[in-house]
This record gives sequence, C-alpha cells and structure tokens, in this order.
Amino acid sequence: MILISIALINLNNNFRTAGFFLLCLILLLINSTIFSTIEYFYFSNLPQNPVQEEGMVIRIITSIVLAPIIETYIFQTLGYTILSKLKIKNMFARITLSSFVFALSHAYSILYICMAFLMCVVFNFMYITYKENGKAYAFTTVAILHAIYNFLALFI
Repeated sequence: MILISIALINLNNNFRTAGFFLLCLILLLINSTIFSTIEYFYFSNLPQNPVQEEGMVIRIITSIVLAPIIETYIFQTLGYTILSKLKIKNMFARITLSSFVFALSHAYSILYICMAFLMCVVFNFMYITYKENGKAYAFTTVAILHAIYNFLALFI
C-alpha cells in the first residue's frame, strides 16, 4: 500500500524527490534491521556474503563502488529494458521478476535471499518510478542509493 502511495508523488518537486529518496533509504534500513535481528537471534550460523571475508579496501571497492553500478545496470536498467521489450507493463510484475533474479544472485542463505528480494523491490520501485516519470537520472539515483545502503551496512 505504501508503495502505491509513493508512486503518486509528483517527482517534479526537488523536495519531494529528496523525500522519496530518504523514504526508500529508510525502507532499506528497516528491511536490513529486521533480517539482521532475525539472523542474530535465530540463525547465527548462516553463510554470509563472501565479500565479508575480504580486506577492508576490497570490501569498500566491491560493495560501495562496483556492486551498486553493476547491479543497478543488470537488475534495474537491463531488467526494465528486457521486460519492456517483452511488453510486460504491469509494475508489480516488473518489480517482482527483477527482484527475484536479484535475490537469487545473493543466494548465500534463504534469509539473505529474502532480505535481498525486499531490498531490490525498493530499488526497482525507485527506478521504475523515476524512469516512467521521464527522469534521466533513474540509474544514477538507484546506484547512489545502493552505494549508501552498502556503505551503512559495511560500517554499522
């Protein structure tokens, strides 16, 4: 319901655009907090993202620079393009299909897949909302949101 309400926001207003961005970031942080709490109390032995085993410099480059750019291109831009060419217009279907593929690419554990799916729902919703409102910066905005989220996940 909240996603439908957000879609009705007029993105021409910079204040609303910033608010939309912050709302998406808050949703990502809530998602992460819920799944991290579940993992901490019930599933502390689950496999983690292999990047966590690397040194800090590699983690920063991979998580904050490369992953947001590559994943935004693959799972938002390319996903949007492919689903458009397949004539899939339904926003729910677009978000769900692309998010499912994103989640499967993060198959470290079932819990991580669920968290990644919901995270990508936010990314895809933001991308589609910007793209279908004629915003040229849909890719950049989602990549930045993803980078900020990964930064917070890495350092908090």
